[in-house]
Amino acid sequence: MSTGDPSGPAPREQITLLLQDWSKGNKQAGDLVMAIIYAELHKLAESRLRRAHCAGTLQPTVIVHEAYQILRRHAERAARAKSERKRDRPLGTDARIQGSER
Repeated sequence: MSTGDPSGPAPREQITLLLQDWSKGNKQAGDLVMAIIYAELHKLAESRLRRAHCAGTLQPTVIVHEAYQILRRHAERAARAKSERKRDRPLGTDARIQGSER
């Protein structure tokens, strides 16, 4: 797959493919998708700050980092909840579910 420049346009298809690759364990895909998303968020923050005439008081990087921290905390909570649901599932539940899907 052609990875392209992280500062260039980020079409949905490219992000989707990178996310799929990342979910399969491709660390490079994860690094690239994060770079693309970071660049896009930074551009959005700069644009919004310019229009709001806040460019002197707020920095785009600070806004992007705060957004990242919020997303990271949310992802960690979701992962913990998923792990707890899996742990609390009675033994053999997975086999029964798989058997009923056939």
